[in-house]
Amino acid sequence: MINCSDLHGLTLRGNRHPRPPRRMHMSSVSVDPAALTTAAAGTRSVAADIAAQALAGRVDAAVLAPTFGLIGAEFTAAAVMVTDRHCREIDDLATRMAALGQGLTHAVDIYTGADDTNSAQIAAIQR
Repeated sequence: MINCSDLHGLTLRGNRHPRPPRRMHMSSVSVDPAALTTAAAGTRSVAADIAAQALAGRVDAAVLAPTFGLIGAEFTAAAVMVTDRHCREIDDLATRMAALGQGLTHAVDIYTGADDTNSAQIAAIQR
Protein backbone atom coordinates (compact mmCIF):
# COMPACT_ATOMS: atom_id res chain seq x y z
CA MET A 1 0.00 0.00 0.00
CA ILE A 2 1.35 3.41 -0.94
CA ASN A 3 0.99 6.23 1.52
CA CYS A 4 0.82 9.49 -0.33
CA SER A 5 0.04 11.81 2.53
CA ASP A 6 2.91 14.06 1.51
CA LEU A 7 1.70 14.37 -2.08
CA HIS A 8 -1.03 16.91 -1.25
CA GLY A 9 -4.08 14.84 -2.10
CA LEU A 10 -2.87 12.97 -5.17
CA THR A 11 -4.46 9.56 -5.43
CA LEU A 12 -2.21 6.63 -6.16
CA ARG A 13 -3.24 3.01 -6.53
CA GLY A 14 -4.00 1.63 -3.08
CA ASN A 15 -4.85 4.97 -1.49
CA ARG A 16 -8.62 5.30 -1.53
CA HIS A 17 -8.86 8.13 0.95
CA PRO A 18 -6.44 10.89 -0.04
CA ARG A 19 -5.91 13.71 2.38
CA PRO A 20 -7.04 17.16 1.38
CA PRO A 21 -4.29 19.53 0.29
CA ARG A 22 -2.44 21.09 3.20
CA ARG A 23 -2.25 24.84 3.31
CA MET A 24 1.17 25.97 4.33
CA HIS A 25 1.78 29.52 5.41
CA MET A 26 5.26 30.95 5.19
CA SER A 27 5.49 32.13 8.76
CA SER A 28 8.89 30.66 9.49
CA VAL A 29 11.77 29.63 7.30
CA SER A 30 14.71 27.59 8.45
CA VAL A 31 17.87 27.66 6.34
CA ASP A 32 21.18 25.96 7.00
CA PRO A 33 23.83 28.27 5.47
CA ALA A 34 26.48 25.54 5.60
CA ALA A 35 24.22 23.19 3.63
CA LEU A 36 23.49 25.89 1.05
CA THR A 37 27.20 26.67 0.78
CA THR A 38 27.93 22.98 0.21
CA ALA A 39 25.18 22.79 -2.40
CA ALA A 40 26.54 25.89 -4.14
CA ALA A 41 30.05 24.44 -4.26
CA GLY A 42 28.74 21.12 -5.56
CA THR A 43 26.66 22.85 -8.23
CA ARG A 44 29.62 24.92 -9.39
CA SER A 45 31.75 21.76 -9.50
CA VAL A 46 29.15 20.01 -11.66
CA ALA A 47 29.05 23.08 -13.92
CA ALA A 48 32.83 22.92 -14.34
CA ASP A 49 32.65 19.20 -15.17
CA ILE A 50 29.92 19.83 -17.75
CA ALA A 51 31.95 22.66 -19.31
CA ALA A 52 34.99 20.36 -19.50
CA GLN A 53 32.89 17.74 -21.30
CA ALA A 54 31.67 20.35 -23.78
CA LEU A 55 35.25 21.37 -24.48
CA ALA A 56 36.40 17.76 -24.82
CA GLY A 57 33.61 17.02 -27.30
CA ARG A 58 34.66 19.64 -29.81
CA VAL A 59 35.92 18.28 -33.11
CA ASP A 60 38.51 19.83 -35.39
CA ALA A 61 37.55 19.46 -39.05
CA ALA A 62 41.23 19.37 -40.03
CA VAL A 63 41.66 16.20 -37.97
CA LEU A 64 38.66 14.48 -39.58
CA ALA A 65 39.41 15.50 -43.18
CA PRO A 66 42.18 12.93 -43.80
CA THR A 67 40.04 10.18 -42.31
CA PHE A 68 37.14 10.63 -44.73
CA GLY A 69 39.03 12.14 -47.67
CA LEU A 70 37.47 14.21 -50.44
CA ILE A 71 34.49 11.90 -50.82
CA GLY A 72 33.53 12.34 -47.17
CA ALA A 73 34.01 16.12 -47.11
CA GLU A 74 30.27 16.79 -46.88
CA PHE A 75 29.90 14.22 -44.12
CA THR A 76 32.85 15.75 -42.26
CA ALA A 77 31.30 19.22 -42.51
CA ALA A 78 27.93 17.92 -41.28
CA ALA A 79 29.55 15.97 -38.43
CA VAL A 80 31.52 19.02 -37.31
CA MET A 81 28.40 21.19 -37.48
CA VAL A 82 26.28 18.75 -35.45
CA THR A 83 29.04 18.18 -32.91
CA ASP A 84 29.61 21.92 -32.54
CA ARG A 85 25.91 22.53 -31.96
CA HIS A 86 25.77 19.74 -29.40
CA CYS A 87 28.81 21.13 -27.57
CA ARG A 88 27.30 24.63 -27.54
CA GLU A 89 24.15 23.21 -25.93
CA ILE A 90 26.25 21.41 -23.32
CA ASP A 91 28.18 24.64 -22.74
CA ASP A 92 24.86 26.46 -22.27
CA LEU A 93 23.89 23.89 -19.65
CA ALA A 94 27.21 24.47 -17.88
CA THR A 95 26.54 28.21 -17.87
CA ARG A 96 23.09 27.67 -16.38
CA MET A 97 24.48 25.34 -13.71
CA ALA A 98 27.15 27.90 -12.82
CA ALA A 99 24.44 30.56 -12.51
CA LEU A 100 22.48 28.24 -10.23
CA GLY A 101 25.56 27.79 -8.03
CA GLN A 102 26.06 31.55 -7.95
CA GLY A 103 22.40 32.00 -7.03
CA LEU A 104 22.80 29.59 -4.11
CA THR A 105 25.84 31.53 -2.92
CA HIS A 106 23.85 34.76 -3.18
CA ALA A 107 21.00 33.15 -1.20
CA VAL A 108 23.44 32.27 1.60
CA ASP A 109 24.56 35.90 1.72
CA ILE A 110 20.96 37.16 1.78
CA TYR A 111 19.82 34.73 4.48
CA THR A 112 22.81 35.30 6.75
CA GLY A 113 22.55 39.05 6.20
CA ALA A 114 18.87 39.00 7.15
CA ASP A 115 19.67 36.92 10.24
CA ASP A 116 22.42 39.30 11.28
CA THR A 117 20.21 42.35 10.76
CA ASN A 118 17.26 40.81 12.60
CA SER A 119 19.37 39.64 15.52
CA ALA A 120 20.90 43.12 15.82
CA GLN A 121 17.43 44.67 15.85
CA ILE A 122 16.22 42.22 18.51
CA ALA A 123 19.31 42.88 20.61
CA ALA A 124 18.71 46.64 20.34
CA ILE A 125 15.09 46.24 21.49
CA GLN A 126 16.07 44.10 24.46
CA ARG A 127 18.48 46.73 25.83
